[in-house]
Amino acid sequence: LTVTMTAQGVIFIQKTEVPTAELVTRLRAIAAGRTSNKIYLRADGANTWNSVAEVLGALQAGGFSEIGVVSDFGGTATAALVTSNSVADGLAAAVAASVTRAVQASPSLTATERDSFRLAVNSCWTIDLESVAASVVVKLGFTLNRDGTLDGEPRLLSSDGDQSATSTAFEAARRAILRCQRGGYQLPAEKYDQWREVVITFDPSGMRLR
Repeated sequence: LTVTMTAQGVIFIQKTEVPTAELVTRLRAIAAGRTSNKIYLRADGANTWNSVAEVLGALQAGGFSEIGVVSDFGGTATAALVTSNSVADGLAAAVAASVTRAVQASPSLTATERDSFRLAVNSCWTIDLESVAASVVVKLGFTLNRDGTLDGEPRLLSSDGDQSATSTAFEAARRAILRCQRGGYQLPAEKYDQWREVVITFDPSGMRLR
């Protein structure tokens, strides 16, 4: 079964348009007569991570445990199979793959440009070295507009700590990203495809930018 999200956010099952609120109910009815309940979620590259995550989360909550995520980015389809309960990890895998393919068509960021961006975020990142969060590594993803400002909120992609420590570490990283954007991160406009989707690992031993 294929679920498609258009650039306008319209949902289709196969070629039939369905209201978002009825998606899971319709799929359950169709899946009842099938031997496999595997779903392929095809998302247009214009969709935001959050919008795709909402649909992916609804599908998983509805009992569909095996979902193939296909993202059309720049005319090239890339895919990832989501079998865990982590919507963020599965979505990150799919989007990261599509972003990697898309940025090949534009000039790469230089080492100096990458370091400048990383240091800009790092300058606003503060964490209590005496807290449990000081030993937690968190990976955040976020989308930037062409003027360097954030498009939506930073998202937690992964962590190696428990819930409490992760929450503290994530909030510190999120504040740094939001605080340091000011009027927009200073990045080369002609390389927008390279920095539209950002993934940063906040590690107390050294921040890493992908």
